[in-house]
Amino acid sequence: MAIPDSLIEIGPRAFARCVSLRSIKLPSGLREISPGMFENCVWLEYVKLPDSLVSIGERAFAGASLNSIHIPCGVVSIGRDAFLDNRLLSSIVIPSSVEQISRDAFSGHINENLQIFLDRETTIDIEQFPPRIQQRFVFRD
Repeated sequence: MAIPDSLIEIGPRAFARCVSLRSIKLPSGLREISPGMFENCVWLEYVKLPDSLVSIGERAFAGASLNSIHIPCGVVSIGRDAFLDNRLLSSIVIPSSVEQISRDAFSGHINENLQIFLDRETTIDIEQFPPRIQQRFVFRD
């Protein structure tokens, strides 16, 4: 599914529980993934995030089936439970622009092979996360 680029705002829970949604390309001017936008989209495997994105709200992808996700440069915050219960998520790339990640962003049932890639120059304090999450961080140059 592709949403027209003229759309710059999408409300909270707009696609929540949309069981037919498997992939989506978000509009190029979108600045926020609203809270719960894709919550419990159990078949959602792929999301193309726009470069304009600044924040990912609480429970944005909770209960989805994402395989991997690349957070664009420019995103500064990732909310509580943003990736809660993403059992298939094996890779997430987080740029150095991210200043705040909720302690619970990767909570619940997670893939035992999940790797969270961070730039070396990140300011995120990984000590804030539970040990089972801390061991999943991989620093890259």
